Amino acid sequence: DGVLYSPRNYDGEFQGPLLARRALAGSQNVPAVALASQLGVPSISRILRRAGVTTFDKTADHYGLGLTLGNAEVRLDELVAGYAAFARGGELVQSTMIRKHRPQRGQDSTTRLVSDRTAFWITDILSDHDARAWVFGRGSSLDFTFPVAVKTGTSQAYHDNWTVGYTSAVTVGVWVGNFDRAPLRNSSGVTGAAPIFRAVLLAALHSVAARLPEEADPPIVARPASLVRTAVCSLSG
Repeated sequence: DGVLYSPRNYDGEFQGPLLARRALAGSQNVPAVALASQLGVPSISRILRRAGVTTFDKTADHYGLGLTLGNAEVRLDELVAGYAAFARGGELVQSTMIRKHRPQRGQDSTTRLVSDRTAFWITDILSDHDARAWVFGRGSSLDFTFPVAVKTGTSQAYHDNWTVGYTSAVTVGVWVGNFDRAPLRNSSGVTGAAPIFRAVLLAALHSVAARLPEEADPPIVARPASLVRTAVCSLSG
């Protein structure tokens, strides 16, 4: 009690009011913590556990609002499985290391993690080059000629970093760090894990398809029929 938590963005700058699209695509910490304070840490903890995270062995109060920024340890395979749920339109299938035992969609092992509308919007934002460019620039390892939803993360003091992303066919996660927790040298998610992610994703796509996706291919997650395009004021909403 009595500890003041003051979150900062990765670059140490406060950006002021942001659209949710720019905040998420640009990996801004302050909006994420502000939203977490409204939702409540117990709610965030519950959905992460529903997503298959098994490493949370403490109470929500222990993790605090920093849970939304990743202050709790997770397993890479469980993190990747959680992201894969978005690629499936919100359906979570438990991962397995043995291909012939892999559950199929529609079986009892399938669980709906989020709605198809949520899965569509998260995917649409994370695959938006324009929304990401204001922070990461153009021409990085995150830019593809076909739709790829991708998110990077960098821990405090550069201890490690990761990149996770997906297409409609494959989901890939890459962690970069030292097993003794020695800090990396100015290696962030976009400079450390992202180049490896790009190479692995392209190799994985080659292994499951005769050709790579094209820009004109259908989106990763189909747009729900209930969504309607309309003009909205970017300042007032």
